[in-house]
Amino acid sequence: MSYAYESLNDQSFQQLAQALLVVEYPRFVCYPVGMPDGGRDGTSLETVNGNLIVFQVKFARNPTGVSNTFDWITKAIDGELTKIAHLKERGATEYVLVTNMRASSHLDVGLMDRVAKYLEKLPILARVMWRDDLDRRLDGNFDLKLRYPHLLNGPDVLRIFWEKVGSVESERRRNDILQTYLRDQYERDSTIRFKQVELLSSSLLDLFVDVPLALSNPRTESVKNQQIYFSAVRDIARSNTAISNSGESEDSYLHTAGYHRHLGRRAGLVGAADLLTDADFSSSVSRIVIEGAPGQGKSTLSQYIAQIQRIRLLDKQAELAAIPTRHAQAPISLPIKLELRDLARWLRGFNPWAKGEETRHAEDPTLETAIVGHVRRFSGGQSFTVDDLVQVLKSRPVLLILDALDEVADLADRQEVVSEVEEFIERHQGGEIRINVVITSRPTVISNAPSFSRNKFLHCTLDAITMGIAANYSRKWAAVRNLSEGDVQELVDTLKSKLSSPHMAELAKNTMQLTILLSLMVARGSSLPDKRTELYSAYLDHFLNRESEKSPDVRDNRELLLDIHGYLGYYLHAQAESKKSTGRIRVEDLRVLLSAYLAKEKRKSAMVDKLFTAVVGRVVALVPRIEGTFEFEVQPLREYFAGRYLYETAPTAPPWEENGGTRSDRFEGIAINPYWLNVTRFFAGFFRKGELPDLALRIRDFIKDPKQRGQSYPRDLALALLQDWVFAQSPRSTELIVTAIFQDEGACWAADRASFYDHVTSAAKSSLMLSQGAGAEEALESLWVALEKNVDSHRIPQYCRTIGQCASSEDIYQRWRESYEMAPDRQKAIWAIIGVHLGCTKNAISEMGSSWLTVPSEGKISRDVVVALFQTHADPQSLFGEELTKEYFATCMDIGFQRPLHLHNGDTLQSALLFLTHPTTWTNVLN
Repeated sequence: MSYAYESLNDQSFQQLAQALLVVEYPRFVCYPVGMPDGGRDGTSLETVNGNLIVFQVKFARNPTGVSNTFDWITKAIDGELTKIAHLKERGATEYVLVTNMRASSHLDVGLMDRVAKYLEKLPILARVMWRDDLDRRLDGNFDLKLRYPHLLNGPDVLRIFWEKVGSVESERRRNDILQTYLRDQYERDSTIRFKQVELLSSSLLDLFVDVPLALSNPRTESVKNQQIYFSAVRDIARSNTAISNSGESEDSYLHTAGYHRHLGRRAGLVGAADLLTDADFSSSVSRIVIEGAPGQGKSTLSQYIAQIQRIRLLDKQAELAAIPTRHAQAPISLPIKLELRDLARWLRGFNPWAKGEETRHAEDPTLETAIVGHVRRFSGGQSFTVDDLVQVLKSRPVLLILDALDEVADLADRQEVVSEVEEFIERHQGGEIRINVVITSRPTVISNAPSFSRNKFLHCTLDAITMGIAANYSRKWAAVRNLSEGDVQELVDTLKSKLSSPHMAELAKNTMQLTILLSLMVARGSSLPDKRTELYSAYLDHFLNRESEKSPDVRDNRELLLDIHGYLGYYLHAQAESKKSTGRIRVEDLRVLLSAYLAKEKRKSAMVDKLFTAVVGRVVALVPRIEGTFEFEVQPLREYFAGRYLYETAPTAPPWEENGGTRSDRFEGIAINPYWLNVTRFFAGFFRKGELPDLALRIRDFIKDPKQRGQSYPRDLALALLQDWVFAQSPRSTELIVTAIFQDEGACWAADRASFYDHVTSAAKSSLMLSQGAGAEEALESLWVALEKNVDSHRIPQYCRTIGQCASSEDIYQRWRESYEMAPDRQKAIWAIIGVHLGCTKNAISEMGSSWLTVPSEGKISRDVVVALFQTHADPQSLFGEELTKEYFATCMDIGFQRPLHLHNGDTLQSALLFLTHPTTWTNVLN
């Protein structure tokens, strides 16, 4: 068995090596890490023969990514030859290189013998201590492994269970209970939550892709948290296999990935699982909130990081081999995963895991008793107490995953949940206890909604998936479907072609919707929906086509089944909000509800049994996760069906009657409630062309409602509906809504939003991006008018970034050039700055030369233009000729060292100028 040395950093690995060598060499001297030690990480003076052995540690961050280990080792040795010779002069008689690289033992041709032969040329006796040498020394040093818990494996943790606090009998009992609990949870989380009818397997490990994770808003995070995050990003990027294999430099990789070092920010560079399983990150950040849009993969991520730990603790070797090495080497912890909607019910005195949701418990309303209740329920009812839990917390690291804060609908309940979790952490922090807490949620759209403290929790956001991730997921999805290699490549090529369209890329920015798109691409070819609501409707139609071939009950009652699911979606969503339930329904209540629905629809009561079998047989969306109850498979499906029900059942009212409850009335009723936001989006997506003008007027009135003054939610909703292509059939309605969004204070709203999203990911909520035909042209016109009215405003960068999301770069450049050429001379300098912020620099220099960048009266580049270039370009020098480049750098140095200018992201230009110290920068300038 080998150990996860790569879960350590280079300094920790050196300290581990020193600790092993101290045992073997009693006179071993440990040299401090990170100092100029002359090639010595340790020495040992042998008492028998007087030999002085020098040890040096060489750590490979990603050994599997090194294509030629022999070259790596020999280059490391060659770099130390001068120091080795000097050490020999000072009395050293033997040199030992200690490394985590793996060797091969084939006689003469294996790596061990080849390196040994190479070492003969050294002026001193030399050898290498390879990974296997370290492994065997560490095998028998259990106490040392406890000091480096990242190295613990499943058997080691089981030994901890036996040897730590409490009697042997008590530990054995707790161990048995936890093993049973882990096995149960492993089975429950072994498949992804959104399964599809076409897939023979819905294995979590087969289909998981690592969605990028970014800081939600660096401006609200402490400097320490930012440093921890970006340090982890750099380390993960360094060890990325693609870098090692391609020969691409780290700086090049970070720049390509979008990490602008001189601006100190990055959105979505690394995967969420990469970050959460990184040893340095998890040891530095013990509390994290991860937000993501509906279908973004929050619950799948929580399943995956818990499943990694279960696989290791249960010693499932086959599954372990299917996990990426980085994830399999994560620090080992006991995973406990709860849904926060269940915790809310528990705190109100109900047992959410009992067969009946109305079952009360007699425990104290705390998170401790909820965890105990969860372990007890899913270990088969074995006796497990709060005292047992405390002993468990003291004896081993724990990973506590609390999923879906957004599903706690009642704000009072949510506040109680937030307070209880924070109090739990305070009760158990410090001392022997090590708890890492991961919380997931949708971003809140409710002002002042209860949330976890930004002082106590790092807040991150799942980003939209990239084309590379989408292609990777497509291959995994196709492999599970057993598609041929040719069909897989055709599917990926078609997907890339489809995603070149902005509105289709918007649909595929999360894994759930991408899954639906792939299903439809295989079933229907290139004929795909434009609207988000149509996407779900088309998928369900495809789903039912397949089920109709298998089941006469589905074939004969297809529309009725959809109607029933619609009613259940609406009923359970409303119950979750008004009755403070978990969104589940008991079996007996489901039967009663079906009977009542059929009676209301004047259907035969004899159909209940037949329809009940079809509904609970997972024909469409219901699954039995908790014994005796059913719930929608994923929340977006519940919200889709709720929206469908509200639309399909809304009455029409003749002009001479004042009947309420029409579609427009229902829109007004749910649109004002942020909890119903996703339902509102699906609901509006059902509106037909003739209904859109009235819907647009309702939205305009909602935005202009004096009660909503100062609130961003109405505009957020309106923008989301435009992005869903709800109004694409009605250009007049589109224009009406765009004007309502961006006119008057709407331009400031957009500028503030653009400034915020400059620091976070496109998937944190909805970005400002609109597609051609769905509001982009109208938004450009509205924002350009606002820009022309505010050319002297400090909001110019925000206005420009907003415009950049609403139109093509060519359209923006042409519009800017017209404005620049028509501007009076006194305003040309301002329009030059605007041009830089709009991204017109490259085209403008190509067509107009560089004169527009200079101040006419001074004949040199403007200071404000330099600042704008730093704000918008990672490498401004690539835009200029030789003379202007030198002038640009002279202006940079003049500004940077005379006075600090604050940039829009909060950094000073002095910190930005650190970029200029990179050797290649000056090489390019001087050459």
